[in-house]
Amino acid sequence: MDEQPEHPVLVDRVSLIAEIHGAFGDVTRRDAISWNECAALDMYEAPAACAAARRSDLDTHWRDLIDDPTWEPFPGIGGFWFIDAAGFRYYLPPTMIRLARGEVTDWYPGHFLQVIERFTDEHAELFTPRMFAAVARFIAFMARGDQDHHCREVWSGAITGGWGRHLPAT
Repeated sequence: MDEQPEHPVLVDRVSLIAEIHGAFGDVTRRDAISWNECAALDMYEAPAACAAARRSDLDTHWRDLIDDPTWEPFPGIGGFWFIDAAGFRYYLPPTMIRLARGEVTDWYPGHFLQVIERFTDEHAELFTPRMFAAVARFIAFMARGDQDHHCREVWSGAITGGWGRHLPAT
């Protein structure tokens, strides 16, 4: 019996996730603001409490967060609005992978795009061409695969608005 080829979207998802792993594989958090520290900053905690929150983040690599049920990419407190550039680069890959795998979020994708664009514009030196290509491919994937029509338009606008230049020529 002939094997059926995989659905093109699934193939694209699998290769996109592999590309994200390859592009961001060596990224570590090091001295970046941690996720729990973001929540402490949002709550105006004292420096000692922020330091304690940082120590409470036990992940040793961003890959640990992909399937961690306790990590929320879009929490109600903290998150991307309180992160620094190095922390953003660390938390971006697991977030992209979760969204590419179909994790549903109520967080408006335009907000995520604003954060992506803010950090990649203001701190472009932290991102390699390979990282930019992976982010652009993620945005293109979401432009085609997001379940919400309006969200697909937001992602598509990012591709036509400049992210398309990072995609390989076809």
